[in-house]
Amino acid sequence: MQVPIPEGTPAKQVEVVIKSQYLKIKIKGQDTAIVDGELAEKVKVDDSYWTIESKKFISISFCKAYESIWKTVIKGDKEIDPKTVDNSKRVEEFDLET
Repeated sequence: MQVPIPEGTPAKQVEVVIKSQYLKIKIKGQDTAIVDGELAEKVKVDDSYWTIESKKFISISFCKAYESIWKTVIKGDKEIDPKTVDNSKRVEEFDLET
């Protein structure tokens, strides 16, 4: 998952909370979170991690609790039709939007 952040935001200013079915991303000092919601599927918290990429976005790698194609990351967000996803590709082969 990639989430845009203000360019140049240092990692120490970012608060990321990953729980088995919850995600929160917040920039310290801002009133509202960028993401704050229930994950659509369960993840393994200890094997999931985040990094700041190109000083422009947060990249989160979730370790799924079980193998599946997610319809969405956060419950209530727009869903995709999982039948249209070519699951023979590695995740790195997909474009950013996918």
